[in-house]
Amino acid sequence: MTCLISFLGLLWFSAPFAADSLYSITEQSVFVQQEELLQELLDNNPEAYEEALAEWQQYADNPVNLNTAQAEDLQKLGILDPWQIKALLQYRDSYGKIVRLEELSENVAGFDARTLKLLAPFVCLESDNNQVLPPLHKIIGKGKHQLLARYNRQIKASKAFTEHKYAGTPDNLYLRYTFDFKDRILLGFAAKQGAGEAFGKQGFDFYSGYLSLKSFGILKNLSVGTYKADFGYGLNIHSPAGFFGSETGLISGGGRGIRPYASGAEYGFLQGAAVQLQLAPSWQASLFYSFNKHDASLLSDSVADAADFWDYIKSFPETGYHRTASEIANKDAVNRQVFGMAVEKDFARARIGFLASGYLLGGTYTPEHRTETPLFYSQVKPARGGNFSAYYQYLSRHFHFYGEATISHRAQTAVLQGIQYKPAETFALDMRYTWQSAGYYAAYASIGNKRPPRPAVSGTEKHLFSWQGRVLLQADFRFEFSGTESIEKKNAGMPIHSEIFTGYLYYEPRRITAYLRFRFERTKTRNGNSIRLNAAYQASNGFFGESRIELRNFSKGILLLQDAGYNAPKGGLRLRLRIALFHTQGYDSRIYAYEHDILYAASSPALYGKGMRFFILLSKSWGSFTAELKYAHTLMDGVQSIGSGDNTVKGFLKPEIKVQFRFTPLKIRQ
Repeated sequence: MTCLISFLGLLWFSAPFAADSLYSITEQSVFVQQEELLQELLDNNPEAYEEALAEWQQYADNPVNLNTAQAEDLQKLGILDPWQIKALLQYRDSYGKIVRLEELSENVAGFDARTLKLLAPFVCLESDNNQVLPPLHKIIGKGKHQLLARYNRQIKASKAFTEHKYAGTPDNLYLRYTFDFKDRILLGFAAKQGAGEAFGKQGFDFYSGYLSLKSFGILKNLSVGTYKADFGYGLNIHSPAGFFGSETGLISGGGRGIRPYASGAEYGFLQGAAVQLQLAPSWQASLFYSFNKHDASLLSDSVADAADFWDYIKSFPETGYHRTASEIANKDAVNRQVFGMAVEKDFARARIGFLASGYLLGGTYTPEHRTETPLFYSQVKPARGGNFSAYYQYLSRHFHFYGEATISHRAQTAVLQGIQYKPAETFALDMRYTWQSAGYYAAYASIGNKRPPRPAVSGTEKHLFSWQGRVLLQADFRFEFSGTESIEKKNAGMPIHSEIFTGYLYYEPRRITAYLRFRFERTKTRNGNSIRLNAAYQASNGFFGESRIELRNFSKGILLLQDAGYNAPKGGLRLRLRIALFHTQGYDSRIYAYEHDILYAASSPALYGKGMRFFILLSKSWGSFTAELKYAHTLMDGVQSIGSGDNTVKGFLKPEIKVQFRFTPLKIRQ
C-alpha cells in the first residue's frame, strides 16, 4: 500500500515539470522504451548488454549526419522505418541540406515530435562531410579516449567458493580502453577476469581488441582483431543483437555489416580481419576471415577411433566460465575458422545480396593419428562445411517485403520471409516466418542446430512465426503488441510448442512515460502471465522517479518497486535509489526486475519467495574522471539460504557491490 501511495503521489508531483535535458532524453525515452530488449539481452547473454550500450554510446559520440547519410546508415540506427528513411532522402534530394531538425516534423511524412525526440541524441546536421584527415598528432589529440576499470563481487561467498570448487576468488575484474576519431579511426582493447577464474600465464582469463578504419575512398570499413559480422537476416552469418532495433514497432532490420568488437563477452564475435568495399555508388562487397579458439566438451575421453570431429564433440559451451576443473579443461579446446564473401546491390526501392560462407572446425589432422595414442580432440579430423544464401528487401507505397533463403553444402535449408504493412502513419504491422530443416547447421548464425545431426533427419526442425505492431492513438496514447509462436520437432518425437504474447499501452505526454503491459508465455522453462503498470518521470530541476506494480499469474506473485534519484542539471552527479518488495509462491512465479547500473553493466535479478531488494547507484564526475558505485542488497524472509546448488549463499542476506572508474580527458572532447 505504501508503494502504491508513493506511485500515485509522485505521478501527481511530477506533472508540473518537463524532462528537457539530454540525459532525460537518453535515460527516459530510450532506456524505458527499450526495457524489453534490454531484459532479453540480460536473459540470453548478460555480457552482451555491455556491448549493446557501447554501440549506443558510439552513436551518441558520433551522430549520424542527416545531410550526408545514406539509407544503409539510417537503417542501422534502428529508429526509422523504411518509409521514413525513403521520405527523408527524397526531401533532402528535393530541397537540399536540412538546417533544422524540426523541418522533418513540419514537412516530411512520418516524422513527429516523438520521432525527433528519439533521433536527437544520435544525429547531427553538418553541412558537409570532410574526409581529409589531419596529421597524426592531431588525430590523437582530437580523438576521444576512454579508460574504464571495473570491480564487482558478491560480498557473501557462495557454496562453490566456501567448498573450494572454483579455482579463483569471488572478485570480478574488467578493464577496457577505447579510442575514437570521428568514427573513422577506432581502437579498442578489453580484458576480463570473472568471479571464480584464476589468473594464469596469460594474465586475465579473456582478451579482445581491434583496430578499425572507416571511409577511406572505396574502403568503407576495415577491421582487424575482434569484430562482429552481420549480413542478411541471420540465417548464415549473424552477430548478437545490438541496442537498437525495436523502437519503431517494426522488426525487419537487416544486416549491419562489419563492426569492431571489444567487450567482456567471450563468444558471439569473430577474430581476424574483415573488409567492406564500396565498389560503386550502388555496389558493395565484403570479405572476412576468422581464426579463434572455442570452448568445447567431449562425448568421450578417447579419440582413438575418431571418424571425424563431430564423433566426439558433445557441445560448445557459451557461458565464458572457466572456474571448475572441467570448465578449465574445455577452455579454447577447438580451433574454429570462419570465412566468406558478401556482395550487395542497391536499387531505388530494393536491395539484394548474396553471401557465401565456410567453416573449418578442429585442428591438425594426418591419417596416422588414427593408429597412435589418442590425441587431444582439437587434432582429430576437422569438420568442414559451408552455406550459401540470398537475401532481399523491396519497398512499395504501403508494403515492405524482405527475406532470406540459404542452403548448406549438405543440401539442408533455412528460409525467412517477412512483410511489413503501413497503410497510415498511425498503424504499422510486421509479420515474419522462419523455418529450418532438421539438418540445417551454420557455425555463426542466429538459427540452426547446435551441431550437424547424423543423419540429417535426426536433427531439429523449427518453425517460428512472429509479429509486432504499433497503433498511435489520440492524446499521447500508443498501443504496441508482439508475439511469437514456435514449433520444434526432433526425430519422431512430439512437437514442442512455445508461445509468447505481449501488449503495451503507452501514455507519453511531454512530462512522463507510463505504460501498462500484459504478457503471456508458455515455453520450456516458463509458463504464466504477468501484468505491469510502470511510470517514469523527471523534473526539470534534475529529480526523477520510476514506480512499478507487477502481478505474476494474477495472484501468485506481486512486485512493488519505487525508484527515486537526482541528476545534476550541469552534470557531475547522478544518484538513484530503489526499494522493491516482492512476494511470490516460488521460483516458478519469479518476477524479473531490470535494474539501472554503472555504465556498460546491468543486472536483472529474479525475485521470488518473500523479501525485499534495494540498491543505491552513485556516479560523480570530476572533470575528466568519473567514479561509479552500486551497492545492492537482497533480504529474504523465512529462509536459511538464498539460491541453489553451487550458487547457494547461507543466511537471508545477499549483498553485492560494484565499483567502476572512467577516465575521459576533457581536452580532446571536440
